Formats: sequence, structure tokens, C-alpha cells
Amino acid sequence: MSKGTDSKRWEALEHDALEAELEEVLAMSPQARRWELADAGFDLQKLDAEVAELRGDRAKSGRVIALRPSRARLAAWAAGAAAIAACGAVIGFQLLGPPPVAGDRPPYVPSAAVLRDAARSACGAGRWAECLDDLDRARTLDPEGDTAPAVQALRRQANDPK
Repeated sequence: MSKGTDSKRWEALEHDALEAELEEVLAMSPQARRWELADAGFDLQKLDAEVAELRGDRAKSGRVIALRPSRARLAAWAAGAAAIAACGAVIGFQLLGPPPVAGDRPPYVPSAAVLRDAARSACGAGRWAECLDDLDRARTLDPEGDTAPAVQALRRQANDPK
């Protein structure tokens, strides 16, 4: 291998290592970066003074300046949001159940009140068998409603048409 190729490879390796380290540092919170520096033995007050000297009065306030979020952190947020959306979809599906399939509905069962209204109409039209049939079906759904005076009068009228 030629010397130029080796040096280019070495530069590429150094560049990749530096990029990876920079991404790792940018992924940290400002406070985590300060803790890392303190753990490494740096004097934070001295560093703050040097930064203040380099930047002017902006850094003298002791404010920690946040760096831009890294792509890794943004990807983690996006993955977290996608996971939350997926969990919401699963929970929603569990609560709502599967979508209804055509022909899967139970047949319509009229209420006792609807049947008694139909019986009243049938009796009024002189269809006595239909009137009694509707009253009987209503009684199976609501036995107490069959004791109402209006319903009893309909029954008497249908059983003994004049």
C-alpha cells in the first residue's frame, strides 16, 4: 500500500472517531457534560473563567449554554413517539374491538313499547290476530307493562271484536 492511502485511511478513522465522540457529547445534557468534566478532574470554575474570557460577557453569567440536539437524540424521540402511537393504537383496538363485519349484526328486536304501539295500530285497523301477536311479543319482553289498563283494554278489544 502506498503511504498516501494509509494516511488518508488514518485521517478517515480519526474523523469517524471524532464524529462519534462529538455525537456522544452532544447527546448529553449540559449538566451531564459538566459532571463528566468534573469526574475527569477538570476545575470547572477555571474552565468557566476561560470560557468567559474567550466569549466575552455572555458566559460570565454562569449560564450553561445548550448545544444542538444530536441526531441520535432526535431519533430516540421519534422512536419513542412511534412506540407511544403504536401502544395507543393497540389499546384503542382492544377497547373498541374489531371492526364490524357485514352481516355480523344481530337481528333487530323491537322494544315492548314499539310492539304495543304496533298492536294499537293493528287493533285500530281491525287486524286482530296481528294485534294479539304484537301484544304477546311485548308481554315476553316486558311482563309488567302488560298489566297497564290501556294494554288490557287492547287485549279485550282484540279478543272480543264487535
